[in-house]
Amino acid sequence: MEIRYKHVEQVLSRILGVSPTDAKAFRARLRHLRNIGIPTDLPKTGSGSQIAYTRDQVVEMLIALELAALGMAPRHAVILAREAKFLDVFQAPGDPFIVVCPGTEGLDAHFTHLEDAEIIKVIQKHNRISLVNLASSLRILDDFLGSIPQ
Repeated sequence: MEIRYKHVEQVLSRILGVSPTDAKAFRARLRHLRNIGIPTDLPKTGSGSQIAYTRDQVVEMLIALELAALGMAPRHAVILAREAKFLDVFQAPGDPFIVVCPGTEGLDAHFTHLEDAEIIKVIQKHNRISLVNLASSLRILDDFLGSIPQ
């Protein structure tokens, strides 16, 4: 499946709730991520050439944007987003989560899967924590990708 930039922008805007008035700033964030290496393995093409994105690349961008929304510096968010594609957390049972806590050197984030009962345990363990459930975002992404004409 060929995913064009216009599709990437549309689906990420939908997932993250970007309003039309914020679209220009959102495009700038996507451009900044691209300039610092997300998505990975993006082909270098000449001016005017269209790039086909993969689902994994869109997920990388989504993760970097979610982490940045929680206050993580984009350069750190990029590192974690790159690591995420090598994890099997997205195939494990339960919903995939990003868990972010204040750490000794800024924000500490990791990926895990959690069942409903485990969420309460994680929350009780930390006095300050942010959880991002990626399951609904991934469902929106997959539904959107399924609606793109081939």
